[in-house]
Amino acid sequence: VENNRVDYLGNNCYVLVEQPLTVNPLPTVVQPLAPYRACDDNADGISVFDLTNPALATAILGATQTPTDFTISYYLTAAGANPLTNTGETPLPSSYTNVTPNAQNIYIRVVNNATGCVNTGTLPLAVEAYATATGPQLFNQCDSYADPYDGVELIDLTTYATAILNGQNPAVFILSYYTTQADAIAGTNALTLV
Repeated sequence: VENNRVDYLGNNCYVLVEQPLTVNPLPTVVQPLAPYRACDDNADGISVFDLTNPALATAILGATQTPTDFTISYYLTAAGANPLTNTGETPLPSSYTNVTPNAQNIYIRVVNNATGCVNTGTLPLAVEAYATATGPQLFNQCDSYADPYDGVELIDLTTYATAILNGQNPAVFILSYYTTQADAIAGTNALTLV
């Protein structure tokens, strides 16, 4: 620091001050991200995306950052996500409905809660068709397993996949089988296929 005062010899007076400087790293934003997918309930290419999904935060931050250490917000434009170029755009709601049918990019802002450092990225959204299961269907199998009179039979449920999918691509859909409708709706207690 130098000032304009001059001492009796004509020298400018100054003081040297050591100033610590901390440079914090930017938050890591994984790029490119796989599309964040939601199901289309009426074939219009529009769906609701849950932007508070913990799995989404983990995908954005990667394995080395803890989601609770960061604030993640989403914007319609890249300029909105960047605090240096945002001219008033507000973050998207946590339950966001896409405006471009089938696929749309939204923009991510990640703020480190401790340092305030910011980084941005792109999140592709994809709207997928709902899976439909054709049924109910009757499948008959003869009781020939172990004791042919006990009413118990070993059945390979995977042989029914083609009829259940009814023309849908089996590489796109995963079939699970349950003993009760409640378990199927909850996605719990799926039968183990051997």
